[in-house]
Amino acid sequence: MAEVAGSAQPAKAMSTNFFKKLINPGGESSVQSGAPRLVLAAFGKHPGWNDHIPGLGMETETLANLKQSLYVTGIGGRIDSGAWKALDAEKRLEGFDHIFLSLRDGHVITGRMFSSEDGLHRREYPMVLCVDSEGMSTGFIFPKALSELDRLRDMCKATSSAEQVATECRMAQDRLRELLADPLQQMTSATIPVEARSQFLDHCDLGPDRVGLLRALHELGVTGDATRKGTSGKVANGISHHLRLPLAADSRNGSLLLWAEFFRCAVSASLPLLLIARAGVDWLDVIIGEPVSDDLFCLQASPKALPLASQIPYELTPELKPRLQELQTKFLEIKSPQVMTGLGTRPASGQVGTIVDAAPASKSKGLGILPIVGGVVLVAGVGVWLLMTRRGSPPEAKPVVIATNPEQSKVAVVVTSQPAAQIKTNDAVREAARIKSEAETKQLAEEKRIEEAKVKAEQQARQANRLAEEKKVADARAAEEARLKKSAAEKIVTNATTPVETKNVEDAKAQALAMETDVNLARTALAQGNYERVTEICQKWPGVEQFQQLAQTIAVETNQLRQVKELLQVGNYAAILTNRLPDKARFKEVLTSAVAEKKILDQASEEFAKGDYAFLQRAEVLDLQAKPPFQKLLQAGGAEADQLKQAQQLQSSNQPQMTMDFVSKVKSQKQPFVKIQKWAEGELERIAREQGDSQSAKSLFDKAEYGAALELCGKYSGIAAFDVLARSIGEEQKALAADKQALADGDYSFISELEGRGYKTKKPFADLLSNARLEQRALLQLSAFTNQANGWAVLRGELNKQSAGVVAKRPFAVLDQWAQKMAREDEERKKVDPSWLDDRLEVLLVQFKVLKASDSRIKTLAARQAKTIDGALDLSGQAYFLEIINKLETEYKKGGWLDKGERGKFIKEIRDRINYGN
Repeated sequence: MAEVAGSAQPAKAMSTNFFKKLINPGGESSVQSGAPRLVLAAFGKHPGWNDHIPGLGMETETLANLKQSLYVTGIGGRIDSGAWKALDAEKRLEGFDHIFLSLRDGHVITGRMFSSEDGLHRREYPMVLCVDSEGMSTGFIFPKALSELDRLRDMCKATSSAEQVATECRMAQDRLRELLADPLQQMTSATIPVEARSQFLDHCDLGPDRVGLLRALHELGVTGDATRKGTSGKVANGISHHLRLPLAADSRNGSLLLWAEFFRCAVSASLPLLLIARAGVDWLDVIIGEPVSDDLFCLQASPKALPLASQIPYELTPELKPRLQELQTKFLEIKSPQVMTGLGTRPASGQVGTIVDAAPASKSKGLGILPIVGGVVLVAGVGVWLLMTRRGSPPEAKPVVIATNPEQSKVAVVVTSQPAAQIKTNDAVREAARIKSEAETKQLAEEKRIEEAKVKAEQQARQANRLAEEKKVADARAAEEARLKKSAAEKIVTNATTPVETKNVEDAKAQALAMETDVNLARTALAQGNYERVTEICQKWPGVEQFQQLAQTIAVETNQLRQVKELLQVGNYAAILTNRLPDKARFKEVLTSAVAEKKILDQASEEFAKGDYAFLQRAEVLDLQAKPPFQKLLQAGGAEADQLKQAQQLQSSNQPQMTMDFVSKVKSQKQPFVKIQKWAEGELERIAREQGDSQSAKSLFDKAEYGAALELCGKYSGIAAFDVLARSIGEEQKALAADKQALADGDYSFISELEGRGYKTKKPFADLLSNARLEQRALLQLSAFTNQANGWAVLRGELNKQSAGVVAKRPFAVLDQWAQKMAREDEERKKVDPSWLDDRLEVLLVQFKVLKASDSRIKTLAARQAKTIDGALDLSGQAYFLEIINKLETEYKKGGWLDKGERGKFIKEIRDRINYGN
């Protein structure tokens, strides 16, 4: 009968769940029903909304919890606290470009997060797209969902329309749900091969001898079998823990799957897992347990702000290696998926359509009832479903059972399918979910305040309850002791009046009662950790088994307490925090001290890792300096602080090269050393740049390119070498300007002074000197004509050869004025003296043989030296000389000189000879 009852109970539970599913399709998850489910959601910021997206597709409690922990309290908390803005530039990776994988309560959530903004251009928050899947394996759904999210992300970035985003989300949801149409494809889940798992364990990013994994386990506090205990060291009691780890794989997708599989071997399956990988980096972040705001600090923190756990040189305990060996064995052992029964129980790891072993009917008397009950439930369920469909309710997924005769074979296959019409969500349900999401978003701040007040109230209540419980125990112990004293007094009075035989019986009863009372008192004292009181009571009852057992328990616990205190004394906090300790005040004191001291050690270690040596002077650290981890940390910190002090002294004395050599020798990548190194590099670069600019300025100065040279000097105003050079440039520029002005004025006295200057060879001075010499020489030559007869005429001709700028200069202008004056005087003279015409006529008389050069009538030297013209002239020659003789004749007539002497006769004879030849 017991077997039958035990078999019928699950059938009853399954039938109840089945009817609930038929009547209320939204009342149960798909994992409970056995049918796979995919829900796409979007939240965060997008230009289509002026504030946070109210939430698209937030139809599951898991998605609501993810939004709350990841986005509202996680990212929102970090933004509100200013934690990211406070980071130095080298410690922060601004913006969002992440993929994530969340495993919790049978759900696999695949997500993508990227930088975005709202309609008011506020850019602090990202946009998040994710897919919540139930009843499907991680290896199957993760890459497919991620590919769809990548496409959806690109579409969201390409539009600023809220309606378009909603439409794209619906289309993506429909494409994803097509994956549910092929159950055979879902059955062939992507299991990670043994070769890939082995390569992951041996990856170079995890260091030699897999020390990176040992450090990760140390950071996590995993030394015992966390999976059997249901806890995992630091993540026990609902406390989350963050780890930063190397990818240790060829891709982010593969890395997330491998690390997820590894941690599922290391921690309890009931603990949520969140793995986040940023684009373009070689690490990922893992959060074990329910994430809190501080855990999401990793989203924009570089390794300089949040180092990889695999790279921190922890002092590893010996018990970590066997634990890692155990995990490696479990990790490399790829098990087949857990079975699914024909009635639709939950598949392992989200597998659908799994082959199961059906036990033979002979193994259990009650198992034969199950098919009958299942059949009744199935028929009843179909009937209810038909009624519901007639009333307009959406149809629910129906399991299709394919099974062979259990007497002939042990194999049964369950295949679930879901029609497209069955997948689409009712508009009313979708609208309700949207309204609910909007309400949740508006009440975030109020919920946060209420939650904080609730936590504080709970802490106060726990404190009050603890004090009340302690008082209650103390009052009970006092009352019990008073009762025993009263009972003993009553026995004394009774013994004085009771017969001997009665007295013996009563004594035995009293002794038994006293022993029972002492046992209770001893157990109460043991529960309180009052070992002295227990020992005192046990000594009253030597040889009694119950008290001997209590004494043994005391011996075990006191020995354990001694060992724990010794661990505390040497600072082995990991061993204390990972052990299960009795729930006693003394153990709690040690545990509290270990937690407090480890917090001090972790804070000091974090400061040391950042290059902040303030912990060296902190009283709480110095009080613990006798303990090995603190002693080691103080020694290392002191050594580095001394090195930093030396580097700072070199820096303050402005010795960049010595500072650079010292810091390079130290080889520290911590921020203070890096900062000093950057200063030294900058100073050396500045000095080299200054020297180069100094040489360039001197070179420009030597070339007399004064403008460019002064521009360089101006960049280094206040530096002696550049200031001296600038003064020299100014002096030469002033001299050049003065010499140019002298040359412009025609004052050539500067030539002798300039020839004694060192800069005379520079091009502007050399050009100036050359031009001045030429002009001075020309001036001297022209001035000589003033001493010659009729030199003014030659002078005028020579002046016409000079440029207008030269002639305009004062000394040349004086010569020009003299020549013009002489020309005017000559013109006046010509008006009263025809000798100038006679001079020309004498030349023509000799040329055309009218008179001989030796004739006494020839007076001018020019005529005596003139050459005679033999033969007849051509037409051009005739025209030329006729023009001359005609002008002479005209000028003679003007002066009234033609008829005086032989002038008229000579002109006529010359004209005839021109026309007809000599």
